[in-house]
Amino acid sequence: MTGNARTLAFLLCWACTIATARAEQVRVVDADRMLLKDVATSVPEALASFDLGPMPPPGSSRLVSRLDVERSLRSAGQSLHGVALTEVLRVVAASRSYDREELVRWLAPAVTAKLPPGVSLRSLSPISRLVTSPSARIGRILLPRLPRRPGTVRTTATVELHREGSIVGRLSVGLVLDVSEQAARPALAKGATVQLVIDTGGVEVATPGIAMQASELGELGSYRVIKTNKVLLARLESPHAARVETR
Repeated sequence: MTGNARTLAFLLCWACTIATARAEQVRVVDADRMLLKDVATSVPEALASFDLGPMPPPGSSRLVSRLDVERSLRSAGQSLHGVALTEVLRVVAASRSYDREELVRWLAPAVTAKLPPGVSLRSLSPISRLVTSPSARIGRILLPRLPRRPGTVRTTATVELHREGSIVGRLSVGLVLDVSEQAARPALAKGATVQLVIDTGGVEVATPGIAMQASELGELGSYRVIKTNKVLLARLESPHAARVETR
């Protein structure tokens, strides 16, 4: 290839790049799924919620071409009739960035509200910064089981972030907690008396039993029925009642 030919090829490539850049438009969307109404300037109501696939992670983008949309519609037995699209559209997933100080202010009240009685939050340290959807909300906060001893405890919790009922992220958070004498006690001490609830064919009966070990709420443990001395497995539902496992 001669020098002139190479120059001409370069100019043509450059011109195509500029034309593509000018043709490309950008739209910011905050959603889990990309719908046809998100990429079209005009769309029939019946096709507005046509699903074009998952949105990219917050802050990233996906390039959508008219040809891509047409193929998706055709595969579903639809057409572009009545749909107005640009040739190329860059769809950007809306995002919000939180630094560590912002995360502490956002998460601390929610974490505090989830702590067991007698446990207080001394400090909270997000393990990383966060980029997520602007509409993300704090969902479940998963706390590990705390040691049954009073004093200062260092542990890690997991915070789920939700949007429109779906999990859009998880964040690990370091915690420093103060555990009181009250919180250090098990929900049920060994030797305590509880009501054992037994389901007998749709009818519930209760009989007193003795806990054969210390237990936490939701734990399965062994209980001795006072009247018969029979040992049953039951799940602790409250400090005063445990439901016998019948299966």
